[in-house]
Amino acid sequence: MVSQVAWLNFDAEQQRRTQLMMAALAGQGTVDELGLGIIRDLISGTLHPGMTVLYTRAKYLLFVPRIYRGLSGRTTDSVISEGRKQESRLINALVSHYDAHRDETDRGIIGRRRGDDTRQLASAIYWGMLQDLDILHLPGSLTDYCRHVAGQSTLRHTRSLLQGEDDVDDSAQLVWRELPKADPATPTSFDLSRDEAEWLS
Repeated sequence: MVSQVAWLNFDAEQQRRTQLMMAALAGQGTVDELGLGIIRDLISGTLHPGMTVLYTRAKYLLFVPRIYRGLSGRTTDSVISEGRKQESRLINALVSHYDAHRDETDRGIIGRRRGDDTRQLASAIYWGMLQDLDILHLPGSLTDYCRHVAGQSTLRHTRSLLQGEDDVDDSAQLVWRELPKADPATPTSFDLSRDEAEWLS
């Protein structure tokens, strides 16, 4: 059954209002005007924690921690900026890999179309799942994590000045679960090595 809207064209003002209404209905976007997305996410999170349709590639659960656990910087903005640069490099590497192999499975690349201009990076999408699956032990948002990293970097720098380089405690790595080693055969593809697949399962 198809819905239709019709009107009698009495005057220019009614025509203008109707055209505005039709333009509003035709606009495509991701706005959840009724707020049903929140209810869906709550039910989904209760029945199947950490699983939604957003998560199409399990390898992002390794890509994102490998990028963010190695970041350092003295300010939150510098850590965020460096993380974004590394995620852009990942996008470009994945696109190059799948273009070179002429493989249609590149559809799961987050940022494939917009590249460096991607607004919603993999880290933003997968951050909550990393916490739900206890891969990331630190609560809070990605910005909170970057603030933590900047604080740890400043603390390490201060300690190294006061105590010497050997006495510095590297507690920044404690917020991440220990990851399997990256497979040199598949560093920029969605293929999982046996160790990676077993670790994720």
